[in-house]
Amino acid sequence: MTMNASTQAPAPGGWTPVSYTIKVDKPWNVPLAERYTLSDGTHHLWVKSTDQPYNQPPYPHNHKTLPRTEQRFWLDDQEYYTSGQWKYESQMKAPQGSSGMCLMQIHTGMDDEAKFGSTAFMLFWQEAHGGSLNYYDEKVLATDLTGKWFDLQVLHTLPAHTVAVALNGQLIWSGQQYKKSAGAKSYFMKDGVYMQEGGSPTMEVSIKSIKFSQQP
Repeated sequence: MTMNASTQAPAPGGWTPVSYTIKVDKPWNVPLAERYTLSDGTHHLWVKSTDQPYNQPPYPHNHKTLPRTEQRFWLDDQEYYTSGQWKYESQMKAPQGSSGMCLMQIHTGMDDEAKFGSTAFMLFWQEAHGGSLNYYDEKVLATDLTGKWFDLQVLHTLPAHTVAVALNGQLIWSGQQYKKSAGAKSYFMKDGVYMQEGGSPTMEVSIKSIKFSQQP
């Protein structure tokens, strides 16, 4: 499924708003309406720990991925971006009971994945600490967020290969992108629900006010 979003009003600080198209990845054998809704500008995505992956068997390279319902973004109608600064912004809310999932990720291009790894950045959600955002499963970045709308910004800068994350306007993490992924030449962004280790029986998130912007 794809949806087109119109370009936003001019952004401050030299940022140029970017139009985007959404493709929803969901369990291959489940109708989209059973894992995704869009109502009054709010995207609601959920997945079950027992769900099938998004790719139907036989799996490429015998690689069966974990369950997910995610929005993949084409920016300015391009499948990948390769240079410049790219900023993702949204408001998110995860409910009580959801845990062990990725809410947002920067993914390497498909031609780069085998050599350089699949992700440059992942933002995990755990039910611990009253609902926490985490850098992968390595570092807690923010706590006490269950059931609350929060503003999220993620900035990816090339060719420096850095990522910065802000929560409600405050920087909570910045650093080099993940491990060997800096060798990749192309990237794309996703948000939604992607099960990780210890995923709860049902994992869900609501997302609204999605915006992208770019500068050289």
